[in-house]
Amino acid sequence: MSLLNFTEDTYRQLLELTARQYMFCGYRSCPPQPHVLLRHDLDASLQRALALARIEHAAGVQATYFLFPRCLYYNLLHPESKAVVGEILALGHHLGLHFDVSMEHDPADLQQLVQHEKDLIAFEFGQAPEAVSFHLAGDFKSRLPAQDEFCGMVNAYSERLARQYTYVSDSNGVWRYTPWSDLIDSQRHPRLHVLTHPEWWVPQLMTPRQRLQRAIDGYARRMGEWYDETTRKYQRPNY
Repeated sequence: MSLLNFTEDTYRQLLELTARQYMFCGYRSCPPQPHVLLRHDLDASLQRALALARIEHAAGVQATYFLFPRCLYYNLLHPESKAVVGEILALGHHLGLHFDVSMEHDPADLQQLVQHEKDLIAFEFGQAPEAVSFHLAGDFKSRLPAQDEFCGMVNAYSERLARQYTYVSDSNGVWRYTPWSDLIDSQRHPRLHVLTHPEWWVPQLMTPRQRLQRAIDGYARRMGEWYDETTRKYQRPNY
């Protein structure tokens, strides 16, 4: 598989190959046999997240979707966004919190800030996140908590998970460390921790920047459609 082959078809193949040797589980339901923690940090695209959630559901696979309240690209609290998250949950997937550890704050306030965003997600979506991941964690390692749980959520960057699991990430639209496909060996790697970002997984081959632009253009197009719909509905001028 090419290092840049981040298509939906490739994703289906990876799920199929992995499922032959592993179980997929949530952060609070890990079995003793070989298993994979499949995690999505929703950095840029809810629509791409929903596309992957549907692919996973069709394959009989569960993943954990980490919502990003401080995301630049989407408004998590907009009704359309909430509907997307609702469908992801209805497909049987798990919920997590993606917290922006890069933002300026007093380290002493980290627990209060994370708890606030956890409570926000629980209130808005009727379900508390079971795990927390940290945005730009590799660049802000000194700010990360090391304990297994933080604010009552499993810490995806705990020292225990780092020791016990083989980790792979598609950060910036390329595989970091080792491609997922090269790790599918339950004898050598009985526990996998796979991080993807849905905006990188698209219907056709594209460069990473093209994939991100696709998500940006999709949101811009929807914003224009919303404006046209609203002016038409309320009979406002629209030049």
